[in-house]
Amino acid sequence: MTHQQEFTESGVLVGVDGSAPSLAAVGWAARAAADSGQPLILCLVVPDKHTAATFGDPEVGLEMAQRGEQVLENARKEALATQPDLRTVTRVVAGQPAEQLAQLAAGADMLVVGSHGTGWLHRLIVGSTSMQLAAHAPGTLVVTRTDPYRVDGRVLVGVDDSEPAQAALEFAFATAARLGRWLLAIHAYAVPPSVPTQALENAQEPALTSRLEATRVLDDALAPWTAKYPEMNVRREICRGPASRVLAKASVNAALLVVGSRGHGGFPGLLLGSVSQHVVALATCPVAITH
Repeated sequence: MTHQQEFTESGVLVGVDGSAPSLAAVGWAARAAADSGQPLILCLVVPDKHTAATFGDPEVGLEMAQRGEQVLENARKEALATQPDLRTVTRVVAGQPAEQLAQLAAGADMLVVGSHGTGWLHRLIVGSTSMQLAAHAPGTLVVTRTDPYRVDGRVLVGVDDSEPAQAALEFAFATAARLGRWLLAIHAYAVPPSVPTQALENAQEPALTSRLEATRVLDDALAPWTAKYPEMNVRREICRGPASRVLAKASVNAALLVVGSRGHGGFPGLLLGSVSQHVVALATCPVAITH
């Protein structure tokens, strides 16, 4: 086990704290690493003297470090139970979990964390810290689920006309191709409460105008990716309503939901404030956030 604050090895990085949700994240990350032929990097973040103060006990960091080897070994066994040929690397770093994981993610291809937990990582990774990871972690962040989900289900991607949506599409198409799944691309839109009649082309109703524009946005966003993956089964869906609610509903029976870190159009501020919390909290499948 290596105790260091920085490493540059690429692979799938997963945050570990010994909790059941953490082990669920390890299982998901192990499959992703095996599918892509990359190593699995299991990382335990222990409190330093500053974050240990959160618990009112300066010895908590030492205690976590002392039992960290067993925590990581249990996680490694969990990964190898389903992926016996997987190469694993274990790391222990000290500090605040979101900050340390975000730094380490710079050298990794993907960062995976559980949605809930019972260990100290959970206590500092939910709430505002999870939003920090969503907003600032480089690359792709995947938030997994403890409850069973459709491993063989579709890949779902939220689409608008923003640049981050293109990153989400790139990841979603590549993942669906690798897994042999079909892809569902969704664009959510809202009808303006009032549109002056003179602003409507051909005197179309506001609802129809909005739907036609939403269809154009979705088609334009998908065009380069359907050209790159001509054999992929891609289904398109235009939905009226709040993006978080639309995506959460569509996530049923999905293997993965992919969204960009920021967007506009139908997905304003998708990973900022309450909307991001709704998507991560309400989706019934793992959520991948691309940057």
